[in-house]
Parts: sequence; structure tokens; C-alpha cells
Amino acid sequence: QRMLESFEHRQLEGAVTDFGQLILLFTSRRLGDYEFTLHEPEKSGEEMLLVLGWRQTGGSQGLMLFDQRTAAREMMEGEIWFRADDLLPIRIGVKTRKALSKNYFLATEATVDYAPSRFGLVPASVGHRQYLNSFLMLENNLHYANYRRPGPALVP
Repeated sequence: QRMLESFEHRQLEGAVTDFGQLILLFTSRRLGDYEFTLHEPEKSGEEMLLVLGWRQTGGSQGLMLFDQRTAAREMMEGEIWFRADDLLPIRIGVKTRKALSKNYFLATEATVDYAPSRFGLVPASVGHRQYLNSFLMLENNLHYANYRRPGPALVP
């Protein structure tokens, strides 16, 4: 939390952390915290994708949002895209909506694209947006590359 407060102090409001870990929400132990709905398949280039809608119905792992010096977990919903030929998850989308007053709400959306690597499935990119009602307030686009295993620590 101190790190996020430091970002805010340096005018980096809305800095995103750990969206790449969204896939960990759907471990077998946590599946009971979600409701799933099969959506229409989609095509991406030549690849057919299966789309599964999801909505959080319980559990404590909601999206943590920091505002000033307070933190709150918001219930989430979204979609998961799977390659039809091997059911590999390649994208997870998440949305939250928090009422700020009778007339205003804060909406948060993120999409994480995953790619297979020699280390397993890894985040390739994250797109994150926050809206006040329908007005885009901030956007973060992150891209990951050159994954490698950590080596031994360098000792002087």
C-alpha cells in the first residue's frame, strides 16, 4: 500500500499492479465464488475462440482499489477467452463498478492477454482503464517480454 501511496504522491494515480495475476482467481478451490455463462464463440484471425462470461458471487478476492489512504475490494465480472482447439486461456477481462454518489460511479476495466512460454502461461500485455461515469479518466497499457528464470543472487 505504501508503494501505491508513493505513486499517487508522484502524480501516478491509477498505477496498476498485479493484473497479470488474474488467472489465479480461477483456481479449483475458488471456482465456487463465480457464476459462469457460455457466450457466442469469436474468431481472432484464423483462430476460433470460446468465450466464457464470469461474475463473482462470493469470496474475498475482489479487485482492490486504493483511493487516498483507503483500500476497498470490489466484486468483479468479466470474460475469459480460450483457444477452441486446446482450451488454453489467452485473455481475461475484468470489470468493476463502484457508486461514488447518487449520480456518479467509478468503472474499472482491465484486459490481460496471456501467451505460452517455456515457463508456462505468462502475461503478455495488460490494458487498464478507469472511467467516471462514461468519461475516461486514466489508461495504462503494459507489455511484457523477455521472461527469464531468476539466477543466483550476485554477492559483492
